[in-house]
Amino acid sequence: PALAGGADIIDAKEPANGSLGAVSPATLSRVTSRVPTFQELSIALGDVRSIAEVISSIDGVELPSRSAPTYLKLGFAGVASPDTAGKLLATAVERASRHPMPVTIVAVAYADAERAAALPPEVILGSAVAAGAGGVLIDTHLKDGTRLLDWMTPESLAAWVSLAHASGLLAGVAGALGHEDVGAVAVVEPDV
Repeated sequence: PALAGGADIIDAKEPANGSLGAVSPATLSRVTSRVPTFQELSIALGDVRSIAEVISSIDGVELPSRSAPTYLKLGFAGVASPDTAGKLLATAVERASRHPMPVTIVAVAYADAERAAALPPEVILGSAVAAGAGGVLIDTHLKDGTRLLDWMTPESLAAWVSLAHASGLLAGVAGALGHEDVGAVAVVEPDV
């Protein structure tokens, strides 16, 4: 249905496993077998807190040959140290460079960072730049009916997206966005 509806990016994610829940390898294989190689693909790998989790997540992704970009998204719920987040992202970028298919690491920041015991979005963005990640995504961690714009003003969202672009990163915006949010989000010009 997503392809038939004209989706620009297909996102493989299992919400039952958390806000950034990874799908099983079998499900990922089914998804990649149905998504044309020219279609952009995004794969949620979950929240990581250790180097071992990063390596397992990145190395566990098996992809067929693809001509379109593939994005691997990692979150950092439970990571309270900027140094740790930077090391985790640097490891992710390094491991991704070994992948047989070109993949782009996307660091996920949470607008409701306190509820995720995570670092503020601007710190994750800075860590992504320092590590050489290709993009950042701002999202909400808890899926309890609150929206991204309940946690950020349109002005702070615009500043965050602008900083991401100025830093050479792709910028994605998510978090229970509804039709009432489209105007405020579109004006900040995220990539996704």
